[in-house]
Amino acid sequence: MIGVVVCTHGPLAEALLETAKMIVGDFPACATVSVRQGDGMDAILADLRTAVRAVQAGDGVVLLCDMFGGTPSNLSLSLLGDDVEVVTGVNLPMLLKLFTSREGDLGAVAALAREHGRQNILVAGELLHGKGKTA
Repeated sequence: MIGVVVCTHGPLAEALLETAKMIVGDFPACATVSVRQGDGMDAILADLRTAVRAVQAGDGVVLLCDMFGGTPSNLSLSLLGDDVEVVTGVNLPMLLKLFTSREGDLGAVAALAREHGRQNILVAGELLHGKGKTA
């Protein structure tokens, strides 16, 4: 099983994981890391490493971050490797997809999460009134 770590600015990571568990129930091998104002880079990186080790179940870890270029993703990228993949732009549909699709190739699972997250970003008026593209 592929482990999941959600790392965001502020309490977003905890809120996303708590909400996902409310919808689909508890899932093993999931952790969060929150970056708060005043946290030192070394401490955040240590928290990320601890979280990755805690959820590593042998098939790798997907690190979900809120936005590319921010502290959570920049530090997560330092862990990128054969057994760790980083996906930015985390949203609830992406996390739910990971909860139900955590077997297989790490890269393929990360790409599936990205695509599911993208597919669930919609402008309701466009969708409901047939205006423009939905993806």
